Amino acid sequence: MQNLTRKIFGLNDMKYGWSLLVSILVCGITFYIDRNPNPDDLFLLSAGYGMSFVIAIVWGAAKEAISQFKVKEFLSLSKHTTIFELHAHYYLIGWTIVAIAVLIALGLAGNAAPPFSLPMLLVESVLVAYGAGFIALFFVYKLLDALIYKKLRE
Repeated sequence: MQNLTRKIFGLNDMKYGWSLLVSILVCGITFYIDRNPNPDDLFLLSAGYGMSFVIAIVWGAAKEAISQFKVKEFLSLSKHTTIFELHAHYYLIGWTIVAIAVLIALGLAGNAAPPFSLPMLLVESVLVAYGAGFIALFFVYKLLDALIYKKLRE
């Protein structure tokens, strides 16, 4: 159990975090512009949200293409290795827990800012979106690991 806890909260396992931070900033800025009563250009908003999503996808794919598919890792697997012994990206669960904890803390400290203030809404929305994305990405990676493992077992 202690080993699993270390895997989940080993938050320094996240590689290329700067690109994910750029994605979060683009999403936040786009959301800020979107909350104006009459945004001038809806195409710009769509492009902003799309760009933040694409940057996050590129982050997820790039770090996996670079680290997940190393030949040495595949060659070290034996037929007795189970899918649960593969690197499972548990840090994504840790980042999801961090997002949930910050959301709870913001909810408990809700009296510090007006309930529907734009900055609070912005932070909460980004935390929900990226927290959900982290946990979804964990399951996508587990699915890919299972497919690769199945292929190696053949």
